[in-house]
Amino acid sequence: MLIKGSHILDIATGSYTLQDIRIEAGLFSEMGALRSRVGEQVINGDGLYMIPGLMDCHCHISANYASLFLAAGITTVRNTAGNHLLLSSIREAEAHEAVPSLITADRMIDGTPGSWGETNHGSLSTDDLEEAKEEVKRQVETGVDFIKVYSKITEEMLKEVIKESKRNHLDVSADLLGADSLDAKVAVEAGVRFLEHNSGIMQMLHPGWHMNASDDLYEPFLQPPNEEEIARVLQPLLARDTILVPTMGLFKQAADYPNHRVSDRFISPSLLQVWEQTAPHVSSCRSQAIFTYTKAITRVYHQLGGTVLAGTDSPAIIFTNPGASLHRELMLLTQSGLSPYEALKSATIVPARVLNRPDLGEIKRGNHADFVLLKEDPLKHIENVSKIAIIGKGGQCYSQAELFAQAESDEKIDIDEQEFMSRWQQHLESWNVR
Repeated sequence: MLIKGSHILDIATGSYTLQDIRIEAGLFSEMGALRSRVGEQVINGDGLYMIPGLMDCHCHISANYASLFLAAGITTVRNTAGNHLLLSSIREAEAHEAVPSLITADRMIDGTPGSWGETNHGSLSTDDLEEAKEEVKRQVETGVDFIKVYSKITEEMLKEVIKESKRNHLDVSADLLGADSLDAKVAVEAGVRFLEHNSGIMQMLHPGWHMNASDDLYEPFLQPPNEEEIARVLQPLLARDTILVPTMGLFKQAADYPNHRVSDRFISPSLLQVWEQTAPHVSSCRSQAIFTYTKAITRVYHQLGGTVLAGTDSPAIIFTNPGASLHRELMLLTQSGLSPYEALKSATIVPARVLNRPDLGEIKRGNHADFVLLKEDPLKHIENVSKIAIIGKGGQCYSQAELFAQAESDEKIDIDEQEFMSRWQQHLESWNVR
């Protein structure tokens, strides 16, 4: 394939060059003034802007709506907890297929009582240190890319999980939004590398804070946060190169309900039904307070030189549409003080480097040919990331129309729950774990 005459973004420098680019065997192979070869597919990129494929650095993907991520130009997702058996079709897909590449955890490791109930295929709830260590070993065997821990885990168990993870060269990610006994400082000093949702920092700022407090206790948090105090408490995180994944759009959607944003083209009917059932239980007041602080923490951490990644938590809580939510997250990052260029880097080259995937995140020779051709320049206005002409995945080009059509057909995918549970039980029995 030869793409002629597009403005190709060097994401490492923020500069464009007007040139041609050749793709062979799913990789970028040549750049410059190139002549087409006999039998080569030629795509006219005149007037288009080529950027690296985007990465959603915090989501929960399913085969039923995987193509919606790709339709938004998201060619890689960091799946922050799930189940390896349910994700097998995505994990085993060829590089050029119409699903994002997967960087993933398996089920989350939590304390008791489990934040998501008793132990199940998506979460291990335990106070047994040996059980937690065995779970890490099991997940390593399934081929996970990192380990995810959750809010109810104790400090003692967290340290054991981190020790076992490091023994296997895996990072640990933590969601501490609902934590009672842990905060971000304790977690990062124990060895946590990623803080999802900027979590655990509110507990540092306001000891005793809890996300499930009543609305009246949240009223003070609607006021502008003290950014000098935020800068002070962030110092231990900065010193350890902790990575924040704010997921601001998650809280903004809940805060704005029922006047939340809706992107019709990225709506999944099956998810819409779940969101509509959840919506009445969401507190706009609490969500607005958490959003206010999450945004301030993001701004200050970025100003201090900390690493921030773009993620959405899609399809969590309400109306966090797979794919489209990342476009909004990039807009919110710019509202938090990042330039459009810095926001774009937070979803391309920065996660590629942080996650040790130099084959992703940049348009350069030898990298996976994952790209997005845009109709307008995203460095002028970050909203232009949504003006998509063509999506490239592993050297295969897709239009949004065909990816939307695939998502509609994927709505008919039904997981045989009995068959899955049987396979899952066999897997657990082979490991002698719950």
